[in-house]
Amino acid sequence: MIADALAIEAETPVTLLFPVDPSAPAQQKETIQEYLNEIVEQFTTPVSTQIIETEDSASSLTKPTRETASVIIGVGEGEIKRALLGRPSDRIVEGVDCTAVVVSAGESRPGRVRRFLENQVF
Repeated sequence: MIADALAIEAETPVTLLFPVDPSAPAQQKETIQEYLNEIVEQFTTPVSTQIIETEDSASSLTKPTRETASVIIGVGEGEIKRALLGRPSDRIVEGVDCTAVVVSAGESRPGRVRRFLENQVF
């Protein structure tokens, strides 16, 4: 795991942040916390977690990173909206004053609609 390896090398703890809409139901927040707890079990370095209630994940995630040495951002499958308007991860990378690494969950082929739009727009 990239975050664990970097934290071991830098001898620093890890904080996992997860943005969620303030109107999200309690069950969704509980599910997110369970997911974060599963991730924490994979680390060998000290890890804390924080769910941040926000309508703007990019700006809300840059504030807690102001005094960190590095930021690692995990991104999942994108939506058409994200492809056209920019991903929050891109805005976070631009908003921090430290080393930032964006990690994708894996390579996948875009769907037909996305390929069509990319071919027509770009």
